[in-house]
Amino acid sequence: MAADSVEQNATFKEKLQLPFSLLSDPQLQTVDELGACISRYHPMSLSYPKKAFLQPSVFFFDKQGAVVFQWIQTAKLTNFYGAKDRMEPSDIIAKAQELLAG
Repeated sequence: MAADSVEQNATFKEKLQLPFSLLSDPQLQTVDELGACISRYHPMSLSYPKKAFLQPSVFFFDKQGAVVFQWIQTAKLTNFYGAKDRMEPSDIIAKAQELLAG
């Protein structure tokens, strides 16, 4: 999930050859509902519509829309972009495969 645009997420998905969809939420509508974290303290946050950006988060949903896995980065002063200790794409893909295998 990201505060980036649908187009930016599509480019990211293609670049990393991700076999799953990425949620684009520039208006930060999912923050409260899913418990995601935002960052308002980095100068880059000013370039986003709500003057904040989402810390990296990973959610997997079942066919009924229930969350079956979540990983949420917490905002820290030493982690403005959420890059430190985030899930690697290979780890996300492995988790998706694990969930699909049942």
